[in-house]
Amino acid sequence: MDEKYIITDEGSRQPVTCMMERFDLIREHMHNNFELTLIVSGSCTLRTDDEIFALKADDIFCIN
Repeated sequence: MDEKYIITDEGSRQPVTCMMERFDLIREHMHNNFELTLIVSGSCTLRTDDEIFALKADDIFCIN
């Protein structure tokens, strides 16, 4: 698979990884990138350190 990048206004290249996953539970975790997620179907609850979000199909969330 070819690597994909976002080219910023400053000309730097930021890597992009695309994937589709079905999940029932994702445990607390951290990483050094942004996570942009589209809920395709169904619903879920997203818990961060200090907030809880109810998400449904067609919702998008971004976590840094």
